[in-house]
Amino acid sequence: MKILIANTDYSEFLCALYEGTPRLREQRYDEQLRVRYGSRFGVADFYSRNLRALGHEAHDIYVNNLAMQRAWMREHSTGAREAQGRSSPGNLLKSLVEYADRPILGRVHTRIRSLLQRRDDEGGRILAAQVAYHRPDVFLNQAMDGID
Repeated sequence: MKILIANTDYSEFLCALYEGTPRLREQRYDEQLRVRYGSRFGVADFYSRNLRALGHEAHDIYVNNLAMQRAWMREHSTGAREAQGRSSPGNLLKSLVEYADRPILGRVHTRIRSLLQRRDDEGGRILAAQVAYHRPDVFLNQAMDGID
């Protein structure tokens, strides 16, 4: 089973993490994620690591960590667009809905559309690209204060 876990971090934590680790913003996504996990802040990788130990594919997304999100986008944008055959947010939404052979995506169609249409929500747009890229069976929203 593929599981995508969405989280957010306090801005104070993010500032401390990046100020305390010189040049972290310039690192690849995997390195930023490794350092984030190493902080053991919040739930860290406790869910995903144990889900992987049980044989599932599990990924953590820190939606409001724009340095990390931008690194993911730089590294995956070409592959994600090619995999979906789309590049605009509206077409990405169509791709997600076409993929929605699972009832849950059909029910959240309007929320995904709202997320994609907020042009100032860069983290949300990258999250939508990550959902399209990973094609999870389960989307675990641990960030209900930031993602409705």
